[in-house]
Amino acid sequence: MTSFTKIPRRSLTTYRGELRDLSRALVRREFGRGAAVARFERAFATHVGAAGAAATGSGRQALLMILEAAGLSPGDRILFPAFTLRQMVELMRDRGLVPVFADVDPHTFHLTPSTIERAGGGQCRAIVATHLFGSMCDIVPIRRFCDERGIFLVEDCAQALGATSDGVPAGAFGDAAFFSFSNDKPIFAFGGGIAVARTPPLAEKLHALAAQLPCSAPKLLSALAFAAAESIASRGVFYSLLCATRGTAERAIAVFAKMKAVASPSETGFSDLQAVVAAKQLEILAAQNLPRINHARKILAAAGSAAIPQHIPTGVAPVYYQLIFLLKEGTSPRDVAAALLARGVDAGVGEDILQLCPPSLDDRGSYPGAERVLSAAIQIPNHARLTPSQVDKIALEFRRISSE
Repeated sequence: MTSFTKIPRRSLTTYRGELRDLSRALVRREFGRGAAVARFERAFATHVGAAGAAATGSGRQALLMILEAAGLSPGDRILFPAFTLRQMVELMRDRGLVPVFADVDPHTFHLTPSTIERAGGGQCRAIVATHLFGSMCDIVPIRRFCDERGIFLVEDCAQALGATSDGVPAGAFGDAAFFSFSNDKPIFAFGGGIAVARTPPLAEKLHALAAQLPCSAPKLLSALAFAAAESIASRGVFYSLLCATRGTAERAIAVFAKMKAVASPSETGFSDLQAVVAAKQLEILAAQNLPRINHARKILAAAGSAAIPQHIPTGVAPVYYQLIFLLKEGTSPRDVAAALLARGVDAGVGEDILQLCPPSLDDRGSYPGAERVLSAAIQIPNHARLTPSQVDKIALEFRRISSE
């Protein structure tokens, strides 16, 4: 039976009283970089266990600041996982750096020391170790690999805020790390990101670079308007209409992606208005993450053998920012997603999740792990706004359809 009502695959992160805080900041025209940003940076550095933090307009901008502060220059080689965000890698190339790709483990979806070594990572100036979907890569041996060769290690924690490895938070292992606060991240501050540093000298350089970025009130206001539009579109009858079929869902996602690109304040500084919201969300991060974790555990327990969940390395406590399964050989994720949508559950597949990046840079190498993940992965909703009955429905429909 086809269901008109659709369960969204994600939701914006908000908190009770956020509209009040935003209204006050708007009335005070807190569009610049001031005391609220400084307080948030200190709180974030303490949360991660870093020497310092510098907030900026996006996670990508934070990575650029890290590489500049670390002294990377055009021609330097920088290693990425083959399965990551294409725009970030293309940005590195556009800045004159030379991206090098390493395959990912098809079970954890992450880099490993062996995939790094096979890709020639020992000859790279920097390595970006990406933590995906609320889990963490096996970061300790990667840290050791870099220490032995004098390689600068950056943690990409855009999807891992709140995750830990042996009790140590994501972002505390690298020479530097960056996080994102865009509309699909654990902290949502209408765009923005933050870079953290392991040492005070690097932290000082990051602060100096962040202070040079101008804040843009028009960009910030457009980001607020986009967030309001997405919030309305992701609820009730609006979302059900946008996602009536797989085709309409894909068209709606494409339109919103273009709107997001226009509205994003990615090339600007981080404002006090954003810092007020981000600081409050950081305070309640554990509570915000708990529903997502509980929903994921329930769906994982109910899933059948036809769907294999992302493997979590020993010692890692994930926050299940996204719940990803690999479907068995011969099963089409798009067909499963279409069947789920007909039953009222919106799921992500293919490049809705992440991209295989080497082809975009004319890299013809072999990346079987990344290719397997891209071709077989499906994202199942587990966000904080789900009700118990919705979680039950998701678990039931996913088990039934993936096993057919």
